Amino acid sequence: MELRLNTLRFPGGNTNTFQGLQRMREIFRGPGNRPPVPNVALVITDGQPTLSVGQTQPEAQAAQNEGIGMYSLGITNSVNEATLRYLSSQPRQRDRNYFISPGFDQTRRRLVDVLSAVCNFTGGRTGNFVVLIACTEVFQS
Repeated sequence: MELRLNTLRFPGGNTNTFQGLQRMREIFRGPGNRPPVPNVALVITDGQPTLSVGQTQPEAQAAQNEGIGMYSLGITNSVNEATLRYLSSQPRQRDRNYFISPGFDQTRRRLVDVLSAVCNFTGGRTGNFVVLIACTEVFQS
C-alpha cells in the first residue's frame, strides 16, 4: 500500500467521496468478501467532499450499519475534521478512528498508526480491507 500511495499523482479537481463509498460497499458485497472475516475500510482524503455532499454522510453511515469498520486519514491541514469523524466508526476519536497528517510527506507515519488501529479492530486476524482514496474526482496512477 505504501508503495502505491507514493506513486499516485493528484491532478486536482473535485472530491466525490459519496461515489467512492458506494463502490466500497459494492466491493464488500462482492465475491471477494469472506464472512465472518471483518470488513475494514480506510478513507484517505485531502479535503472534504465537493460532489454529492448531502449524500456522503448517509452513505458512510450505511456502510457502518453494514458492519464495515471505517477509519479515515486526512492529509493536509485543510481537511475538514468533522468529515473525518463521520467517515470513521464509533467512537469517532482522533488518533483512534480518524487521523490527520499535515502533509503528504508525513503520511507514512500516520499510516502506521492507522494500520495499528485496524489490527486492534480485527483482533489481529486478517480482514477484508479496502482503501478508498477520496482526493479528487479522478486521479491518475
